[in-house]
Amino acid sequence: MSISSSTKTGLLFPAFLIDYYVQDPLQKQTYATLNDKFRSGQKFLKKPKLNKIPLDIRKVVARRASLELRKNNVVNLGVGISVGISNIAYEEDIYKDITLTVEAGVIGGIPGSGLDFGTA
Repeated sequence: MSISSSTKTGLLFPAFLIDYYVQDPLQKQTYATLNDKFRSGQKFLKKPKLNKIPLDIRKVVARRASLELRKNNVVNLGVGISVGISNIAYEEDIYKDITLTVEAGVIGGIPGSGLDFGTA
């Protein structure tokens, strides 16, 4: 199979899936982030730093849901309160023991929340 690649990103794609490749340098990666090499997988963080989410009813619900998680669980997060589970998993240092996914398709890592949802 023929493989096409982007030399700037290092990503490989099956050539038969590509008709055109257009790169827009002003295209944001998410609604909030222009370009984050950690979110794209070009670089990896050994010890990521996340802001703690404020203590409110959403955090209480997400924390209660997090208490149900066990080692080797796979957790699919959707938009809404459930996305707070990724922050709680980080705060409680259990994110390495579970696999977090998002409905948009990202598997592993610490899923982004808010305007960075859909990335990890």
